[in-house]
Amino acid sequence: MFLGTARAQLASTGFPPGERHAIIAFALAEHLDQAAQLAQRHFADSGWGDVALERGAELDPDKLITSDPVAAQSYEDCLAHGTAGIVFSDPLDE
Repeated sequence: MFLGTARAQLASTGFPPGERHAIIAFALAEHLDQAAQLAQRHFADSGWGDVALERGAELDPDKLITSDPVAAQSYEDCLAHGTAGIVFSDPLDE
């Protein structure tokens, strides 16, 4: 799991192009650096640019699943598809 930021590049993201948002990225990989590459590609393929993953760590799925339903669903999506992400709706101040 990674915490970071990304900038909307395409209107298909649901956000105005140019807006920067906080993100959470999930990716399945053997090593954290491989997971980071997959997470960046996930957001790039979804219309996001300037993806900056600021913190990454392996996670305890039991804690995640019981703490937040949106995060739990994204984790399940990651298990099914290899990557998933959450974009926080409020844009970040530049």
